[in-house]
Amino acid sequence: MASPPPGTPPPPRRRRTTVDAPLAPPLRPVLHPRSKPGRAPGIIAVLAAAAPLAVAAVGMIGDQRPATAALASQPAPPAAPAGPPPILAADGDLAPPPPNSVIPQCLTQFAIDLPKHRGDDVGRRQTIICRRGYILSYNVDTRSPDWVVERLEPSELRGTASRGNRFLHDPALPAGIDADNPDFLKTGFDKGHQAPAGDSKFDQTIMDESFYFTNMSPQRGIGMNRGAWKFLEETTRSWVLCGGHPDLYVITGPIYGTLAGNPATIGDPPIAVPRAYYKIVYDPVRDLAVGFVLPNTRIGSRINLQDYVVRITDIETETGLNFFRSMDQRRQAEIKDSPGVAWGHTGTCPGDMGD
Repeated sequence: MASPPPGTPPPPRRRRTTVDAPLAPPLRPVLHPRSKPGRAPGIIAVLAAAAPLAVAAVGMIGDQRPATAALASQPAPPAAPAGPPPILAADGDLAPPPPNSVIPQCLTQFAIDLPKHRGDDVGRRQTIICRRGYILSYNVDTRSPDWVVERLEPSELRGTASRGNRFLHDPALPAGIDADNPDFLKTGFDKGHQAPAGDSKFDQTIMDESFYFTNMSPQRGIGMNRGAWKFLEETTRSWVLCGGHPDLYVITGPIYGTLAGNPATIGDPPIAVPRAYYKIVYDPVRDLAVGFVLPNTRIGSRINLQDYVVRITDIETETGLNFFRSMDQRRQAEIKDSPGVAWGHTGTCPGDMGD
């Protein structure tokens, strides 16, 4: 090939056809308990899929279109203009984010240690779903959440959202993975909210999302879900609204095992029927916590809550979960090993919105 004449400028360089997208910064789900970033509306993020499920992680931030990701056990997808949210590893710790990740703003409102399964075998069967109203860990084997975390403030317990009573399949999961209405028909068990509908009065969308089946677990109706358990939920709201605890974290979930008069399962495929339910209430301002366990049977309507106060360490033993992991060992012992005290029910707060 002949050389170009002297003084001829060199030909332009060919433009690269690929761009290396930078990695998003890693997500930090555990923040200082007193920090509270602003909440972004309309957020849903599925952070992990249980290994046996053909489930895609989904994230919607603001008005963006849903972004999808493969299972945590599969290779991360190549870089793309819009990427998936970070995916939780099987043991509950964050896996490295895929390229061009979208950090779920949803998690920033739950500035507390999320419960952690002590056994990897159970942890691998979880799908963690984060919404504006709650974050939960759904168990594919029991077809119920193992834990649900809420953050309650007065502004969230006031509003005009109405209870529609439409129990729905959770769109974050494939059809058939969560329960359905026929599973509860004529069983004697209610579709028991773990994050109560009454905690979502401030927003109709959040209220409607509280009726997804991933937020349900079989609870005895009269005397439990519509009795003692409802009373505990009302009491928790009263602490926030007029009881001197205006910022609370609430962790709720089932305790499994046999209980006289209860079947082991209901529905088809089977839904495990819990022996009892726990609720842990934590005040990050006063650094106080109290735990309750109520048996899943008819125990009445208005109960003495102090009779059902238990040590949080006993709830850990019953559930295999670890709570408040980032606290130093001395403070964990102080909070978990003390029986705690029910803070009382003032009875002077606005009307109830149900379970």
